[in-house]
Amino acid sequence: MENELRIVDAVSVPVLAAGGITDVRGVRAARALGAEGFYIGSRFIVTKENRTAENAKVKIISSTVEDMVLVAPQQRSIRNAKMDELAKRFADGDHDTFAKTRKMGGTRTAMLEGKLEDGEISINTGIDLIQDQPSVAELVQRLMQDYQ
Repeated sequence: MENELRIVDAVSVPVLAAGGITDVRGVRAARALGAEGFYIGSRFIVTKENRTAENAKVKIISSTVEDMVLVAPQQRSIRNAKMDELAKRFADGDHDTFAKTRKMGGTRTAMLEGKLEDGEISINTGIDLIQDQPSVAELVQRLMQDYQ
């Protein structure tokens, strides 16, 4: 937490918070550290308007951080046989795993086509807090409830 405060104190531009913000508590924490804006990615995957395959959204909602593997630097996926293999290769020192996920179709196969066992479901560590599928408007209202 101390490092985040140093960044805000060291610059004269607005600071955006990113990573693991999935609910109003994350927004509050980021604001308390001095962030003036938020980059929220994974939480918007599981909204009614997002074109992610419905079965992938259900998989995200039903999964936890324990169901995730690190398949490349700063790239996580929900486990399946292919992602477990890439995670093992990455852990063993193969640093070309990011390119390998792209050759397999990247996130398109699982997340857009719904072939959950054949591709990557890219998600971040805030997965435990993603428990429903609101509309984008509902989600934004929840996230910003302190600022309305």
